[in-house]
Amino acid sequence: MTLKQSLSIIYPHNQRLMAGKVNDVVIVRTCYALARLGHSVRIITGKPASDGDLFDYYGLGPIPQFEIIQVPMLRGKPFSWSAVFNVFCLMKILDLKKRGMADIIYLREISLAHFLLKFRKLLGLPLVVEVHDLKIKEFYESLPERDEEERFVFDRMDGIIVLLNTFGDILKKTYQISKVPLVKIPLAAERIPFEHKINNHKVIGYIGQLYPMQGVEILIEAMEYLPDARLSVIGGNERDLTRLKRFSDEKNVNERIDFHGFVNPGAVSEKAKEADVMVICALDQGKRRYSAHTKLYEYMAMGKPIVAVDIPSIREEVVDGENAILAKPGDPKNLAEKIARVLNNHDLAKTLAINAYHSADQFSWEKRAARLSDFFYRVYAGHRGKNKPEQKYRIHSGRGKSLNLLFSGVDDSGWFQERILSLLKRKEGVPVKSSRFATVLKFENPDTGEEFFFKEFHERGLKDKLKKFFCSTRSRRAFRAGQVLLAKGFLTPVAVVEGIEKTLFFKGRDFLITQAVPGERTYQYFAAHFRTPLPYETVADKRALIDAAGREIGRLHRAGIFHGDLRVGNIIIDGRSSTARFFFIDNERTQFYREIPEKKRLKNLVQLNMVLLPQITRTDRLRFLRGYLSVNPELVSRRKETVRKVRVLTEKRVREKFSRGPLS
Repeated sequence: MTLKQSLSIIYPHNQRLMAGKVNDVVIVRTCYALARLGHSVRIITGKPASDGDLFDYYGLGPIPQFEIIQVPMLRGKPFSWSAVFNVFCLMKILDLKKRGMADIIYLREISLAHFLLKFRKLLGLPLVVEVHDLKIKEFYESLPERDEEERFVFDRMDGIIVLLNTFGDILKKTYQISKVPLVKIPLAAERIPFEHKINNHKVIGYIGQLYPMQGVEILIEAMEYLPDARLSVIGGNERDLTRLKRFSDEKNVNERIDFHGFVNPGAVSEKAKEADVMVICALDQGKRRYSAHTKLYEYMAMGKPIVAVDIPSIREEVVDGENAILAKPGDPKNLAEKIARVLNNHDLAKTLAINAYHSADQFSWEKRAARLSDFFYRVYAGHRGKNKPEQKYRIHSGRGKSLNLLFSGVDDSGWFQERILSLLKRKEGVPVKSSRFATVLKFENPDTGEEFFFKEFHERGLKDKLKKFFCSTRSRRAFRAGQVLLAKGFLTPVAVVEGIEKTLFFKGRDFLITQAVPGERTYQYFAAHFRTPLPYETVADKRALIDAAGREIGRLHRAGIFHGDLRVGNIIIDGRSSTARFFFIDNERTQFYREIPEKKRLKNLVQLNMVLLPQITRTDRLRFLRGYLSVNPELVSRRKETVRKVRVLTEKRVREKFSRGPLS
């Protein structure tokens, strides 16, 4: 089973593009960025809502890998009927699949996903849904605890994407999601050249929709406490604009507010250029508490000082006083005080702007596409393996001996059976350095060019002998753990064969064959890419890589996964900077919990903290922890305690292992 270097991604969208909605921009920019990575991306939709060139509308240039496919759609006045689009969309997907132009379906509309899942066997493709909203009581008071259509979809999806962990936690708790891979992939925005200008105009900016939950009334009320400032509001439909203009008249601040209405996506940053501070004023209620705010990423990408309300969905992505100032939600006076603090302190404003702009590097369209691509590969691999049933074989290997083999996702089991006998006799394969408790050989299929690793497990003592006799072998545990990791959305080499040699009822040698993956083990990676002294650009790459590693380990623990031997040597790194991918190897002692025990969490963190590389500084270790905590915000309040425990346990482990003093 060879993973493709690029995928054919189908994005069905039962709404019209070029409709002046934020959703349009996110969909088109995301798909465009995926196409620029080399994937073939096709959006299936109806006729656009506006005339003109779609690429010009979104400020993009045409590329061959990105295509808009129009099918009949009955949406708009005087009435809409989704069934028309759904049927024609299904027919188009089946046609693309027949022509070898469909590998994965990526969508965000629950009702459309519900329809397509009814034809799942006919489609034969993995489906991934990106969830932006939920029809539940937690978000909307008048709705039931959970929605049956959503439950149907989430139970049957191959992958789920959320924009924030706070949102993902609500989704998992409400629908008891444990078996479907769920990953956070944040929104993005296009960074513009940084230019922080100091002026005395005191212009406050707001970009986005204007419906009541966005809390713009709070911002208008705050203007009563800011008599020397102007407010520039970009976005909104006519109904909301009329409501807010009437409200600003009532508050006698209408002469200091400019309502621009909808602005073409490509011209928004130019329109907001004169703003001295940008504001997010959403209400601390329902959906807005947990849903991502597109404007936050746009503000960062503009390099603007940000004042935002202190709600979970904001707190997850910013640090108060570092890249934003947080205000009490629903409090116009407090919001005005925080805005005034930025407007009247140029040094603070500049610091916030610079830090926000640097933060935006983590939220570019390229990095969003890279994260999506990574997840799609995992889902695609899992789907391929899941749809090729495991095969069991028993072959004679010598006098009174037999090999029990378990194949997964293999097209040619006969070729492997021939190789295995040679590998066990060490007549084939190139030896690879490993511990004394395993023998590892690398070999290749000359017909396909695929590379594989053969790993034979050696018993480490009486405990291993007893486990092998009464329980499962190390190879079987590693095989199953790898499958679970892939199913939960983590990267690990795909195991294609697991086997054990038996003599009558006695278990003998056990082994595992995995596909080779790109990249290098951590020590080799750092030696190749981060040779000292490091130039500034390389230092920035290293920092971003360490932050990404912290986030990935944080994600692992958040999923309740404990890796039994999480030394850096058991992590393979592929790629650079914040878009690097991390493959977990040697998974035979990996354990899975509903919630990882604190003792196990600390053990993994200490195992990683044992790394001794000249390029890793004390600040880098703290940077790793900050990335880790960003995925586990509930631990932030115990940050100092965690740092102390990890340090004490690491020093103890170092003394035991190396008989040295404390780490510097």
